[in-house]
Amino acid sequence: MTISDINKLSREELTESYLVLFDQYSQLQRLVYGQRRERFTAEPIPLPNLFDQNNSVQTSPELLKEKITYERNKPQKSNHKGRQLLSQCTHLPVEREELPMQQDVSGMTRIGESVQEKLAFKPGKLYLKHYVRFKYVDPTDGKIIIADPVTEPIAKCEADISLINYILVNKFVYHLPEYRIIEILKNAGLKIPSSTMNGWTHGTINTLIPLSKHLLNQLKSSGYTQVDETRIRVQDGERENSTHLGYMWYYYSPEQKIVVINYEQNRGREGPTNILKGYTGYIQTDGYEVYKSIAKANPSIIHVGCMTHLRRYFEQALSNDKERAGYIIEQIQLLYNIEQSLRDDNATIAERLAARKTLALPILKHIQLKIQEYAVTATPKSLFGKAITYSINNWPAIEKYITNGRLEIDNNLIENKIRPIALGRKNFIFIGSHDAAERIAVIYSIMGTCKANDVNPSDYLDWLLPKINDAKITELDSYTPMAYKKLFLNS
Repeated sequence: MTISDINKLSREELTESYLVLFDQYSQLQRLVYGQRRERFTAEPIPLPNLFDQNNSVQTSPELLKEKITYERNKPQKSNHKGRQLLSQCTHLPVEREELPMQQDVSGMTRIGESVQEKLAFKPGKLYLKHYVRFKYVDPTDGKIIIADPVTEPIAKCEADISLINYILVNKFVYHLPEYRIIEILKNAGLKIPSSTMNGWTHGTINTLIPLSKHLLNQLKSSGYTQVDETRIRVQDGERENSTHLGYMWYYYSPEQKIVVINYEQNRGREGPTNILKGYTGYIQTDGYEVYKSIAKANPSIIHVGCMTHLRRYFEQALSNDKERAGYIIEQIQLLYNIEQSLRDDNATIAERLAARKTLALPILKHIQLKIQEYAVTATPKSLFGKAITYSINNWPAIEKYITNGRLEIDNNLIENKIRPIALGRKNFIFIGSHDAAERIAVIYSIMGTCKANDVNPSDYLDWLLPKINDAKITELDSYTPMAYKKLFLNS
């Protein structure tokens, strides 16, 4: 825009332009210097007993507040934080080391011992493991019998499953770049070429592809899936020294605790449309138009919105219109107080539905009315105006969570599942090829499902890798992280 163009603007247009530029400046200042978290503190709101027939339930959006004061003794502070830690370590193996005496004790009688307990750690070390297969000859017919060879995910691989496990977990759970793993193993006694390590990784992940497809089929059978996507840089083989902006699409079943990740070279609707082909049920997402179009094109899919994304727009608008944006955030906080109370009470699906209909619905109606009221005077291009526009455009999907007790109020669960790959891309910067990105999606799916089910990924791989090559497609249900948890952790 030139100076002459600016001179042609009216006072109202100049004011609007100023507000938009000020909002952009404020957001840039926050991005560079400010905190990233979206913190909001509000007084906790006591909720009535939702299922007491003798109780009169408050249905007004302005829920009753009361201030409760009481006295309690201050908890005793301990100066022995290490001892508090050691008390949690009874499950760890014990290694005994007897310290030498400093003087001659021959002829003395031992009357006891004093034990100093310390939490210790042994770093990983490389060693050769010999799997010995004895041979026998049958004297009756001279036939030679030998034990079966050890099962391995890659035929004739020099690496033991324990080493492959170490590489996979450090690379895809703890996000160590490959060159760091190579340096660690070099210090442990052997320099392993990057090409060799890549071969082990790729070969092992290839054996896990059928399992990841089985997890996807299980997830699609749930009828409730949260979906989100995140960008990732991929080296473009067609153009030298250039990278392509690809996307990892995340699918998460909150009820089954299954994570499935699919790599696509773009952010278009083709990828999620193919993944969700034949799916019937709810998808919960942010306000990205692709998700809306998928649900619109498929009557068997019901689109549910995310309250956190709505709240985020108003949180960003606090610098633009603190009073009105703050009021909407306070009302949203009331909804989250209800959800927290239901979680604390371990409410059933039916109880969650009843509470939302009774308590959350009036608040939602009140928020909707205030948004419509604010829309009349909000500057469309301002941060507050954008929050109002987002609210109006996405409101039917955002409030849909109250129609089913299975649904969550927001998409936060799947956003948490995206964090590992967000940490990983800071370390590996970009992925070497589109094929490698597809393989990474497979291992991240399995590791993410382990984490969602509180399964140690290293223990799981130790159990899985010797068996996976012999697993039949019809038996893959017995090889999932959920099956492992049922076998070893729920017993």
